[in-house]
Amino acid sequence: MDEAKIIRELYDFNPFWNGIIPLEGGLFHRRQFAPLSRLLPLSQIMTLTGLRRTGKTTLMLQLVAHLIQNEKIPPQRICRYQFEEKLVSPKLEDLEAIIRLYIRSILKEDVHTPQRLFFFLDELQCVEGWQGVLKKYYDLNKKIKFVVSGSASLFIKKATRESLAGRAFEEKVTPLSFKEYLFLNRNHSMDPMQGDFNLEEDIGEFIDTHKIFYAKNRDIAPSLFETFLIQGQFPEIAPWKETSLSFRYIRESIVSKLIEYDLPKLYGFRKTDELGLFFSILARETGNFFEYENIAREVGIAQNTLKEYHHAFMETSLVDLLYNYTKKHRRAKRQLKKNYIASPNLTCALHHFTKENLSDNPLMGHLVETEIINRLKEKHPQASFWNQRGKEVDMIVPLKNQLIPLEVKYKNRIQKDDLKPILNFLSQKNTSFGIVFTRNEFYQETAQAISQKTSEDKPIYFIPVWMV
Repeated sequence: MDEAKIIRELYDFNPFWNGIIPLEGGLFHRRQFAPLSRLLPLSQIMTLTGLRRTGKTTLMLQLVAHLIQNEKIPPQRICRYQFEEKLVSPKLEDLEAIIRLYIRSILKEDVHTPQRLFFFLDELQCVEGWQGVLKKYYDLNKKIKFVVSGSASLFIKKATRESLAGRAFEEKVTPLSFKEYLFLNRNHSMDPMQGDFNLEEDIGEFIDTHKIFYAKNRDIAPSLFETFLIQGQFPEIAPWKETSLSFRYIRESIVSKLIEYDLPKLYGFRKTDELGLFFSILARETGNFFEYENIAREVGIAQNTLKEYHHAFMETSLVDLLYNYTKKHRRAKRQLKKNYIASPNLTCALHHFTKENLSDNPLMGHLVETEIINRLKEKHPQASFWNQRGKEVDMIVPLKNQLIPLEVKYKNRIQKDDLKPILNFLSQKNTSFGIVFTRNEFYQETAQAISQKTSEDKPIYFIPVWMV
C-alpha cells in the first residue's frame, strides 16, 4: 500500500486530530460501553465482536470521544483506521505500515514511546493473521493500546485465542435489549426502566421497587415489546415504523451478507442455497428441540454437511444451543438440546412474521423464549434446561450453589397447569425460588399458595418479559 495514500486515509479517518470530536460520543451508549470504558486504562488488547449491524463501529467512536473528553487524552495520540471488505484483502504489511507510519510520520516518535497511545482498528477480520502483528506490538510496548472490532469470525480460529491468551479481553456486541430499544426509539410514550433486572439480586425487592413503573406502563409495554421482538433489535432500524422496510434491511444487510459472503469466505462453502435454506429452518424452529437427523431427512442434505454448516453458524454467533442439564456438564452427542436464533428479528424477517400473523400463533411464545434465553445467557453462560421424563423447565441457572428454575409463559392468563413443571422442580430440588416470565403479570406468590399439593413455601416471582 502506498505510504502517501495511507497518510491521507489516516487524516480522513481521524478528523478529531483537527478538533472534530465524533458525534457518536453524544449518542445513547449501549450496555457494553461501561465495561469497555473501564478496560481502556489496561494494557490488554480489547476486541469487539458480534453480528453485523449491531453497532460495533459506533461503540468504538464513542470510546474515542470518551478518551478525548473524559480521560483528556490528546486527540493526536488516538489513531483510528477502518478496513474494508475488498476483492483483494488487506495484507499484514498494510497493517504494519499503518501502525509504523502513524507513530513515525504523525506522532514523530518511535515504537518505544513512553506515553500512551491508542489504536482503534475497525473490521480487522479483513486482515489475515492480524493477531500476530498486535501480539508483537503488545509485547514490545505496553503503552500501545489496541481496540479492535470485527465480525464474530475475528476469533474463529482456536490458535488466535491461544496466541492472545492473557493479552486480550473480548466483548461480544449483541442485538439490542428492550431497554436499549426504548432509548433509541422515541416514537412512544414509555420511559425505559431505571436499573436492570438481575438474577443475583433480591427479586422480591425488585418487585417492590418497580411497582410504580409497572403500573404506569402495563397498558402500553406489551405492544411495544412485540414490535421490538419483531423488528427492533438492530440500532439503525430501531426507530423505523414500516415493518417491510425493516425486514428488507435485516435480510439484505445482515442475513444475505452472512450467507453469501462471510461464511463462504471463511469456510469455503459453495452451496449458498443449501446454507440459506438450513439457516431459514433454524430460524423458524427457534426454541424447539434440535436433531440433525430430522432436518437432514426434511431437506435432503447430508448430516455431515449440516453439521459443518451448523458449526459455522455457532462460531459466528448466528445460532446457539441450550442443553439438557447434567451434573457432569459434558455435551454428549445424544444429549437433548434446543436451538435458539441470535435474534427473533431474523426469524420474523426471513418468514415475514408480523404482529398480525403472530397473533394467537404459538411461535410468539418461542420468539419470546428465545429473547429471554439469549439475554440471560449473556450473564449466565452455564445455563441449561431441565427435561426429566417429559417434565420440562425452560431454563435453569446455576446460582450460589443452587439451580434456579425459570419458565417463560407468554399468555394473557396463566393457569395452574402451566406452573406444574416449576412447582415440581421446586419440590424436588434444594433451591430457594423460581421465576416465571410473563406477558404482563407482576407479583410474587408461594408455591404452596398456588398448589395445595405441595407444602413448599418457596416464592415464585412473576416478571413481565418487558422488564428483563
